[in-house]
Amino acid sequence: MVSLTESYVTALVVQASLYGLYVTTFWICLRWLMLADKGWGLRRPFDWPMLVAAIIIFASFTTWFGANARLTMEYVRGVKLDLSHVYVVGAVIISGTAGIILTTDAVVIYRCWKVYNKSWRIIALPVLFWLGSSISFILVFYYNHQEFTALDDADFDMVLMWATKSSYAHPVFRPFNALTNIYTTAAIIYRVKRDASKRSGHSFKRLQHLCRILAEIESLYTLTTIPPLVAFFQLDPNKYLVLLEATEAVNFSMAGIAFNLVLIRVGQSRADAAGTCLVCQASDQRLLLEPRHRHRSSTEGQSITQDAA
Repeated sequence: MVSLTESYVTALVVQASLYGLYVTTFWICLRWLMLADKGWGLRRPFDWPMLVAAIIIFASFTTWFGANARLTMEYVRGVKLDLSHVYVVGAVIISGTAGIILTTDAVVIYRCWKVYNKSWRIIALPVLFWLGSSISFILVFYYNHQEFTALDDADFDMVLMWATKSSYAHPVFRPFNALTNIYTTAAIIYRVKRDASKRSGHSFKRLQHLCRILAEIESLYTLTTIPPLVAFFQLDPNKYLVLLEATEAVNFSMAGIAFNLVLIRVGQSRADAAGTCLVCQASDQRLLLEPRHRHRSSTEGQSITQDAA
């Protein structure tokens, strides 16, 4: 059986690898959020909701990774940990997790709301799922605080009770998180695909491309929410802790990476569409000018023929 320290080290290796990928995509994402599609001028106006969300996710991701790295290295070095220190670091980890999950889910719901012309009816169900995730994190904070208070009072029966409640409340956000992403992703793809079928030409191709972007990236993130959910409810945490920690690390990391990739791909698509429109306009102008030129030439030819006669 894999020890607790080995499980944490394995999870940290996965987190470090994906954090490097996340930071890379974050800086590229900022380029498309803050700079113009062509050149290095500032974008006017900024997409403030997405920019604020990107910064919140970056701060939460960095906090979550840093707290996990510190706690893991202290386990590896065999440092005798004070209970208050473990409680504070644990609270920071939960805060980072909540910031990542709740912000990315809120952004997906916001996108769905915008795609459906700000219809509150269509997002009523995912908002309830999001509230369920929020309540789960609030309960974990509350139970952990009560556990720490009981530990100070040396009331070990109460410590066990609050620890058990916390372990039950922690995984509650997982089904809500999965349902939120499945619902909103399917709803966005359906709406974009339906609108694309009503158009033709360049607009049709662009909407098809956007639909493919959302399907690829959001489906990738949605799929990563399933393994930790199955691992937690179907596997014995004492025997398969390393698997649970690794799948959690992948899921939390993919939340931030998928958020950045959507903004990057959409920004690139927008820039390509603008370039295509300029090319089409130039072609249209040439087509409009060419008949006039031919008409003038034929007239000139007729006048010359008349003079010669």
